[in-house]
Amino acid sequence: MNPNGHDWETEFTIDKKPTCVTDGSKSLHCKNCAETKDNTVIPATGHSFENGVCSICGKADPDYSKPATPVPPQTGDNRNPWLWFALAFISGGAVLTLNVMGRKKKEGGK
Repeated sequence: MNPNGHDWETEFTIDKKPTCVTDGSKSLHCKNCAETKDNTVIPATGHSFENGVCSICGKADPDYSKPATPVPPQTGDNRNPWLWFALAFISGGAVLTLNVMGRKKKEGGK
């Protein structure tokens, strides 16, 4: 204990937490009174922007621009869709005709 009656903590106490834009402070405190010593500045942390917003304080990033929505790649052939509908209709008709003819052959042979 020193002659002034102070018994100092050995670890710093954070007196004011730093924010994104303001400095904080820390000091050693006396165990017997409210006296402090070795006051030290804790630098401001600065913003940590993710997707246009600070993950610490929520402030919007003034330089953020939303990424453009990507255009999906072209798949398949969309030329002449009526041709594809006509081919599907004709194919369906051919399958139906062959099915009916096959049944008639079976019935006629019995």
